[in-house]
Amino acid sequence: ILAGSRTQPTIVTLDERAPGLTSLRVVNAVSLAPAVDVYLDDQLIAANVEYIRPADRVEAISGTYTARVFTAGANPASDQPLVSQTITLDNTPYSMLLVLGSAENPVAAAYPEDLSPTPPDEARLTFINTLEGLPTLELQGSEGQSLIVRYADAPVTIVDSAASYNFYWVGSDATGQQDTAEIAENVQLEAGYSYLYFITGRTDNNPVILSDRVGTTEDSAVSDDGSVSTSGALLRLVNAVEDQTPVEFTANGEVLATVSY
Repeated sequence: ILAGSRTQPTIVTLDERAPGLTSLRVVNAVSLAPAVDVYLDDQLIAANVEYIRPADRVEAISGTYTARVFTAGANPASDQPLVSQTITLDNTPYSMLLVLGSAENPVAAAYPEDLSPTPPDEARLTFINTLEGLPTLELQGSEGQSLIVRYADAPVTIVDSAASYNFYWVGSDATGQQDTAEIAENVQLEAGYSYLYFITGRTDNNPVILSDRVGTTEDSAVSDDGSVSTSGALLRLVNAVEDQTPVEFTANGEVLATVSY
């Protein structure tokens, strides 16, 4: 809100997001396992979550919880969970609760998600190693990229040009023995998208990738009432300067809107 007078203006900002809330989605990355129900403490937050089919997002209060994962339809009061593990949800706009590993030894972990707009003509790609037997993976890409992604460790994110890429993953087991873990060629990344790449050990050029349209930092749409729509946020611009003269709002040198009193 632009307030005060033309000679002594002041800016007041109001954020409607409640403090301590995060938008959480559950992803089941355990192959060869049934669908699961996921609880935070005693609250069911996602039911019947199938392999690599993310559950709908829910609002959760950031903090520490006991995450319990059951076979879908199980009775949490009497049945043993597949996973019972302490996790922490950070105070970030978006989070992911990931269940991964083998059907015999699944684990749960929570991570922040970056769904902010990408730079123009670029895409965001986040790698997750789901291979319990190959806890250390090295990426060897078509453009000479090289990075390490570890099992059950924080995902690794890169931002790169929107283009077609080849990904060759080499894995090392607990003894240091190396093997080709996954091959994915001609993977097309689009600008303004955020991708989750789950490394699952496939060599059929059909990697497991989820995508979210997040837009780019150049994307915006200004409505007549002074609202500016951007990915993940809605900004309302209000001119409350008492002399009733229209004003221009700018950010980083770009005009967002001209708003009347």
